[in-house]
Amino acid sequence: MLVLTDSQAAVMSQLLTKILIREAYRPSEVEECLSWLQAPGDQAVSCPLERWSMSQLANEILSAIRRDASNNP
Repeated sequence: MLVLTDSQAAVMSQLLTKILIREAYRPSEVEECLSWLQAPGDQAVSCPLERWSMSQLANEILSAIRRDASNNP
């Protein structure tokens, strides 16, 4: 099983948030995250984000969507 560290999970979360809310990100960020997920064989990926982190991510995405909707009526 492939396990991401807390810092890797945080970077992954930040990158996914940027992608989902259409903020700028660097190709090197994507490459770095992909390198963590490219494990040899058929290993599963386990991400140690805590429940509050996922809730925080969801709230950030929802806030960004609402901001975008209010800016583009």
